[in-house]
Amino acid sequence: MYKKKLIFAGALFLIVVFIRLFSADSIVTERFYSTGVYPYIGRFFRYLTGWLPFSIGDILYGLVAVWLLWK
Repeated sequence: MYKKKLIFAGALFLIVVFIRLFSADSIVTERFYSTGVYPYIGRFFRYLTGWLPFSIGDILYGLVAVWLLWK
């Protein structure tokens, strides 16, 4: 159990470091995310949920609101 927590903490630390380094330079962000990775991610999610006439986020917000009211 301790090993899983240590791996999880290490992974979170690496993600934080990566985000801090990546967000420090807007040109790098523009090149690698906006024009590199995002078009593929956007295309995937449009294919996955583009046929729905509503946002999946709206459903999630509604579910969270119902859950909070229930609790």
